[in-house]
Amino acid sequence: MTLKFSTFRHAWVTLLSMLIVQGLAYTHLPDSMPIHWNASGEIDGHGSKPWGAWLTPIIFWLFTILMMAVPRLSPHRFSMEPFARLYGTFVAVFACFGFWLMLLQDAVALGWPVSLPRQALFAVGIVYMILGHRLGKITRNFYFGIRTPWTMADADVWDRTHRLAAPLVMLTGLGVAISAQWDPRAGLAALLGGSTVGFGVPTLYSWWISRQPTAPDPQDTP
Repeated sequence: MTLKFSTFRHAWVTLLSMLIVQGLAYTHLPDSMPIHWNASGEIDGHGSKPWGAWLTPIIFWLFTILMMAVPRLSPHRFSMEPFARLYGTFVAVFACFGFWLMLLQDAVALGWPVSLPRQALFAVGIVYMILGHRLGKITRNFYFGIRTPWTMADADVWDRTHRLAAPLVMLTGLGVAISAQWDPRAGLAALLGGSTVGFGVPTLYSWWISRQPTAPDPQDTP
């Protein structure tokens, strides 16, 4: 199954804008750029200008294009077409996150008073909230969502699992966005702890409800 080009038009606009902006900023960037931060939010690694300027755009271009390509590999019974618009939105949000990360890195390199770990974690929180808000609308597929043996085997288990996960993921995002403004280490702890709960609890729930008596899945009927 192939999603239409228009499904990803916002993601393409973001990716192209990333290259244009970085190309315009490149001559103003220093020869040595920060490329790594520790858990306390302090810079602990630098790289050459080409490496520091283009590594983030290249990584997000590759991952975003991969996300655009995976629907082509979906089996017919697990098509991503029913939530194509939602998937296109999430791919665009992922590309925007990469754009934001690139801008933060450039701002730090230019000496602006910006905390990249704090603002990056804030953006991660926003991404989680957007994902959680629509997680319950994702239909069964091979690549996107909580894919356990039990959710993949039964459409009802998939739907109920994702309806449970949606508010948990949203709350995780809210906690990360708020706590990161206080301390990046607190934001990172909220991300790790919230993700464990937000995805771990629904995974266990999918196993539990799969063991309850349910009507057979019409899609699995020969």
